[in-house]
Amino acid sequence: MKESADGTALPPLTWRSWLVLALFAAATLCVIRPVAFSVALPGLPSLGRLRVNIDNKLAPWLVILVLVASTAIRVQREVVDGFVGGDGIEPYAIVILIFALAYICISLDESGLLSCVAMVVACRWGRNGRVLLMCFYLLSIAMAVLTNNDVAVLCLTPIICAFSDATGIGAEPFLTAMFVAANTASMALFIGNPTNIVVAQANGVSFLSYTAWMGLPFLAAAAAGALALYVLSLRTVARAIPAGLDLRPRDMIRSKWRVAVGVFVLVSCLVALSVSSIHGVAVWMVTLPFGVAMLVADAAIDLCTAPVVKRLPYGIVPFSLGMFIIVECLGTQGWTPRLAWVLRRMCPSATAAVFVIGAVSTVVCNVLNNLPATILFSRAFQHPVFFAHTDDRTRRGAMFALVVGSNLGANFSLVGSLAGLMFQGIAMQKGRRIGYFRFMRACAPTMVVQLAVSCAVLAAELAIKR
Repeated sequence: MKESADGTALPPLTWRSWLVLALFAAATLCVIRPVAFSVALPGLPSLGRLRVNIDNKLAPWLVILVLVASTAIRVQREVVDGFVGGDGIEPYAIVILIFALAYICISLDESGLLSCVAMVVACRWGRNGRVLLMCFYLLSIAMAVLTNNDVAVLCLTPIICAFSDATGIGAEPFLTAMFVAANTASMALFIGNPTNIVVAQANGVSFLSYTAWMGLPFLAAAAAGALALYVLSLRTVARAIPAGLDLRPRDMIRSKWRVAVGVFVLVSCLVALSVSSIHGVAVWMVTLPFGVAMLVADAAIDLCTAPVVKRLPYGIVPFSLGMFIIVECLGTQGWTPRLAWVLRRMCPSATAAVFVIGAVSTVVCNVLNNLPATILFSRAFQHPVFFAHTDDRTRRGAMFALVVGSNLGANFSLVGSLAGLMFQGIAMQKGRRIGYFRFMRACAPTMVVQLAVSCAVLAAELAIKR
């Protein structure tokens, strides 16, 4: 074992360590910029060329195959442990939780309720551009709190683009406000973002405890974001908007029964999650029955659940499980303890931990994407090199600052989260090309203000709740 400057024992680095690190970086690049090419099928010219797309779903597993083939890792150790998990992080349970919640939220969206509410807002306040921008901001916050950031983006992006087409106003300020709001509100409850689930599961944080700690930082970030966006809108959004939409909001409702059942199941699930935290029931065990109940109800109402099922985030399964395994490899090959040592040196106190981890995790999320970055940081916080040399307040500050960074980090660039890549794709389908630097210029100033304010509030909470 190698010792650091302060005497902390660190495992030695080998060729396996450097191979894991290099391939981890390669997988990350493919997540941000997928690589596509075509190859000829030998002996089968009639079938043409096979197109291969190395993206966030395929890249992690190609890395794992190379690592196994090179004997850098072992299936019985890193692969199995990365899937089964440990120390509070259970990848399979997180995937079950994400899918159960996603089905409930997407089913509610398919009922037309969310689109109806959005259309009410557009028709009621659609004559004043700056007021409408704030209305879309607040609506996105409400949707993301009650469902999650992905559902808010999926629902509101097409509606904003349609409103822009009908009135002739620019869609970009409204899309920016909606997206910033969704990724701000996603930190409020731990079901709002998969990164929240990873942090909460890793540290044994209950639903109520999470909300108690993150409620004020969320509200502070939301208020700061609204103020910053309004100031920026003074020179980009016209005050008066011509009438354009000729739709009745009630026409957006596809099934009143599905609306009623969807609202009931979602509210019941949130209540059950609150109660389960008191009795120590695993979160995925609570959400799975509600997801199944929603599926059964959908089938009973209209016998067609295909549109909902098709919208489920299947891509997150190979991506998240693959990244869990690769992060496990980083730990066994000596990189996670080194990250833990660096983070410990950067966090001499609880206040320092909040601001440092908040800023660093925001940057790292825009290099690695927020889910793998959160997994990596969570493992580092659990490592004895960090855990055994920091007090409880510092660890708690670092943990919740990671939540702040992994959510608000998505507002810095499109690659900060999978929601950003999804948002770019939907906007492009609607004829709006949102480039990397254009997005950064629009969102980054607001994000910086939100990050500073939310970290300040979190630091104040830690100082008061000793």
